[in-house]
Amino acid sequence: MQAIKRFIIGVVCLILVAGFGASARAAQSLIPGDWVGGYEINRNYTPIRTRFSVEGTGIKGTLNLPVRGVTILALDQVRFLSPNLHFELPRSAGPLIFDGRLSGDFITGNIQSGSERGTFHLVRAVTLDARVFDQYLGDYQIGRDSYVSIGRTPPDEPTVGIMYFVHDLSSPKHRGGRLFATSETAFVAGPGKWVPYPVEINATFIKNEQRQVTALKWKPTGSPEITAKKVKLHLFDEEEVKFSNGNVTLAGTLVLPLTKGPHPAAVLLPGSDGGERGRGFGLPQFFAQHGIAALTFDKRGWGASTGTRIGATVEDMAGDAAAGVQFLQKRPDINASKVGIWAISQGAWMAQVAAARTPNVAFLILHAGPAVSPRLQGRMELVNTFPQFGYSQDQIKEAVEYQNLYFDAMNSDEAYDKLQVAYDQARARGVRWVWNPGTKEQLRAQWTRPNVDFDPVPVLEKVQCPVLAFFGEKDVLVPPAGNVAIMEAALKKAGNKDVTIKILPGVNHNFEVPGMGVYGFQSSGKVPPGYYDVMMEWLKKRVNSR
Repeated sequence: MQAIKRFIIGVVCLILVAGFGASARAAQSLIPGDWVGGYEINRNYTPIRTRFSVEGTGIKGTLNLPVRGVTILALDQVRFLSPNLHFELPRSAGPLIFDGRLSGDFITGNIQSGSERGTFHLVRAVTLDARVFDQYLGDYQIGRDSYVSIGRTPPDEPTVGIMYFVHDLSSPKHRGGRLFATSETAFVAGPGKWVPYPVEINATFIKNEQRQVTALKWKPTGSPEITAKKVKLHLFDEEEVKFSNGNVTLAGTLVLPLTKGPHPAAVLLPGSDGGERGRGFGLPQFFAQHGIAALTFDKRGWGASTGTRIGATVEDMAGDAAAGVQFLQKRPDINASKVGIWAISQGAWMAQVAAARTPNVAFLILHAGPAVSPRLQGRMELVNTFPQFGYSQDQIKEAVEYQNLYFDAMNSDEAYDKLQVAYDQARARGVRWVWNPGTKEQLRAQWTRPNVDFDPVPVLEKVQCPVLAFFGEKDVLVPPAGNVAIMEAALKKAGNKDVTIKILPGVNHNFEVPGMGVYGFQSSGKVPPGYYDVMMEWLKKRVNSR
């Protein structure tokens, strides 16, 4: 009898052990695969991509930091006891420690870096061959004059993928951001351009029997799902063009309205993000939809344009913009008396010079255009962003002094030597905010070198054409408080009677509702009314366009 009891107990134990093992293996199978997301510490959001795999009885993992160009970092201490996941990223400064909880296709939790705490999130994802994305590019109609346009991620982004833009006649972008693949045809988008969680949009591409993409199921959170048919839009015409400024040849795209000309026109000048003209639907096409031609071009030394940006002054690049204006004024399909300039951020310095010195510029529209020098603008950015990373006023004061030395070193060997000493001393003291100035050659190859103390005020004092300037209330790069009054005073001194300056409430440098953290990839991608619609109404009154 005892032998039978021992036998039964043994069998039960074996069953329990086997069951536990099977349960553990089943739990382990929930984690392997690709996950995309990010972590946030001190309002600084860092996008990450992880991959987990089962090896033997344990789990291995790697982590990529795509914005920093760092890939396949081996993770340590990876443990999963459902639903809890723990893993660490070894670093010389101490590990990043992640403790999260699995819930369906999401992992959320806390992160620790030394004494600092933050949060992280991951969304289950897949890695697709870059060629897969091509079939999804195009336009999908979600309303009478409303579309979702799918395009490639910009060439300056570290990973290949697709972006979405929701637009209509009132705005070239109501909202935009990256789509994260959860299968070959299903994608999600979150509250920021690089932030997939919490999911705010589900998008699924539909294929016919021939495996051709014909539609898109579009489901924003809180709204009904829309099946958007893929359409071939013809809302404008495009022409590849070239024009010259001295020995520099600029390559561009002229976007033309479908209506009969001659048309009013605008030369569009970008900011510091890259130097090649944008592709796909955007501001140039929006102008054309409203009867206004738009010219974009690769900056000198970029794309198909010749020349170099190294050593180029604001005046040199303003000359490129002026050459664009004059090129348009000579075309029979353009109204020569209705050609103006639109510019954003860094491009505004060039636009101000071009508007002041080029005959018959019809208007000047500035998006977050500085009224101070690059040195002062850089100081404003530092002073406004450092508190968000937890730095004290004493640390900010020291950083401002270091930044001034950094700018001086662009044009002075003596200042560069002092800068190197200051950098080495700061590193020895464990200063977190200090940045490596690089080699002397690297520092002096920057666009800022010949322009660091360019003062736009004397230029603005000569601008006579109608001016519309927008500033974002939450802009920490070109804050209204440090620029609006200066611009107003300069244009008043110019005797300019047609000046409109607007501060857009609640938006950042991109005129988007701020998202997580400070930087652009954390922005929400959501553009509220009050910018594009107001701009177009103002512009049509001055160029007599319907």
